Amino acid sequence: TGAAPWYSFKLQDIVSRRPLSPYIYTVDTLVISTPDREYVFDIEGDASSNTFTLDGQELNGDKFRQLYQQLISPVGDELFLSEGEYEPYIKVTFNYRDEYHEVYDADHDTLEFFKSDENDRKNIVAVNGKVIFKVVQVYTERMLYNIDALINGGDIVLNW
Repeated sequence: TGAAPWYSFKLQDIVSRRPLSPYIYTVDTLVISTPDREYVFDIEGDASSNTFTLDGQELNGDKFRQLYQQLISPVGDELFLSEGEYEPYIKVTFNYRDEYHEVYDADHDTLEFFKSDENDRKNIVAVNGKVIFKVVQVYTERMLYNIDALINGGDIVLNW
């Protein structure tokens, strides 16, 4: 806890809600590895117009954007900085376009979700291999649901 006459805060209060926030048009491919499958989404276009495909099939752009917003917006429910061996669950890799790499010197970022203790009902989140916080388990359950909804024509559900 930090404190002075004019402020008071805890580290939990200043943890970013968006540990990664790449603009969708800076990403070349979005790779999501789940317990069942690996999905490779191709993103083409620029800020004014995008197309999104999976296995050569064009996807609904609005639904893909909604899923993308969910992917870059995991809300930290609990600060968690413990390193350890965790069971892999979901991995999201943002592979950037050359222009992004030239400016930010990064060709990709990864967001990983690991299962926590069975009684915890939360998932551990790591960004580029560094554990940072936990999210409620329903967040990853909804993510898997939304991937299926995007591919099979269902409705994307963003509340969790």
